[in-house]
Amino acid sequence: MIKIFLIGEEGKSCLAVGGMSEAAKGTWRLVMQLGLGCLFLYAGGMKLFVSGLDEFVKEIGNYQLVSAPLDAVIAYSLPWLEVLVGLFLLVNFQIRAASLWALLMTLVFLFGITSGWWRGIDLHCGCFGKSLEAVNYPRKISALLLQLAACIGVYLWRDCLFITKK
Repeated sequence: MIKIFLIGEEGKSCLAVGGMSEAAKGTWRLVMQLGLGCLFLYAGGMKLFVSGLDEFVKEIGNYQLVSAPLDAVIAYSLPWLEVLVGLFLLVNFQIRAASLWALLMTLVFLFGITSGWWRGIDLHCGCFGKSLEAVNYPRKISALLLQLAACIGVYLWRDCLFITKK
């Protein structure tokens, strides 16, 4: 049986999983970390090098959450932040900071998608570059919740004391 505990060591928040071997814990954390790294690197890269930043400015504007010129500032900086966070996660550098940035971006994405659904806006996500299909809100929110769980897992699981219950 696997049990999950939140345990703090010297004031740090961390995630401890009981009932798993140390190798399995490390494997799960690494899978989440590399998966998030690939996801953010791909998302930022698609916006930067495939669909283009001008297209992403339009996608940001479609959310109707910010007006010009803030939509352009977000559209021109967010993909670079995604690429940087993705690279940090992939090369195992500053994992707590990278996973915190990933978590914050995921929360913002979740807010934007949920807000669009709530307001009845027909969005084309722009998450991975230009999209021709309207967002399937329940599916996108479910994917973002899983992404959020992975971000929390990587953030809390790093540098933690693991305690197993027998």
